Amino acid sequence: LVLSIGILGMSGLQLSSLRNNQQSYQRSQATALVSSLMDRMRANRAQAAQGSYTLAVNTTPTAPTVNCESANCTPAQLATYDLSSWYTTLNQTLTGATARITCSTSPCTLGVTQTITVLWDEGRTGATNTSCPGPSTFNAAVHLSCFSVSFAP
Repeated sequence: LVLSIGILGMSGLQLSSLRNNQQSYQRSQATALVSSLMDRMRANRAQAAQGSYTLAVNTTPTAPTVNCESANCTPAQLATYDLSSWYTTLNQTLTGATARITCSTSPCTLGVTQTITVLWDEGRTGATNTSCPGPSTFNAAVHLSCFSVSFAP
């Protein structure tokens, strides 16, 4: 009996450890993806300042007309390509992922703070709420997990 209880306890710890490792991995991936997009926006600063990288939540970016990895692109084409390829990677990396990219003022201008928010279904519960509540009201069954960074490209 004691041995059975001990084995059940160890199994519970192992399960908890696996769940926490998966959540840590997902948060690390969200951080890396946001950092990647920030670098792309800084490299194409004029288009970022014009709002070319803004994106509404649950909106798929416009498909690029030119592959900027194999052809010369204008800055506007590069912004479309960057956002589309980044969003594809986001969806391949995180379960139920979407993103929101906003400027602190409308219209966007040079030096204005922009916020990149990545949202995903961390618990794989089918959550869809994109409100990003604080820790005291977060419910994994309802709310998508959020990671946001604000910066001025």
